[in-house]
Amino acid sequence: MWQQCDSIVPSFNALSRTESVRTRGASEENQRLGQSKWKLSKALEGIESATNAALEPLDVDKLKQHAMKGLRDKAINRMKLQGVSRDQQEVILEEMDALLRERSERVKAAQLESQELDMQEDVVFAPPDEMEASLETREDAQQAEDAEAHVASLDAHPEGREAPGGPAEE
Repeated sequence: MWQQCDSIVPSFNALSRTESVRTRGASEENQRLGQSKWKLSKALEGIESATNAALEPLDVDKLKQHAMKGLRDKAINRMKLQGVSRDQQEVILEEMDALLRERSERVKAAQLESQELDMQEDVVFAPPDEMEASLETREDAQQAEDAEAHVASLDAHPEGREAPGGPAEE
């Protein structure tokens, strides 16, 4: 039933064999081990310095500007494909920039507010009724800002206003 195999399979004992290394400071093996450790540490330092030199530090503002340029280019290409005039393209791009700036300012304000709230929570805990009231006022303020932005965009684009029969086509 079992076929004989001509190959030799090593046993686990042969694989787990350890070498003895002399640990006296003057021994040849110990000196070689110390030199190898020193060489490895120098190689690691070289790799770290090369990596740090090759990788530039993260510049969030530069990344945002690059992303904005990409969005503008994409919008311009789409508008060209749709046959939008240059004047309308400029108006739309200005509105897009304004909306994106407004959005980023809101995000920054929310982050600052969140940090301030975290700092305040560490010092004093507010009663739940006051926290709910402040959340409601923030939501009301956000809705008012959104309504004002919508009215401003309609004023900027009178052709985009709704007709008496229904919403305007976009």
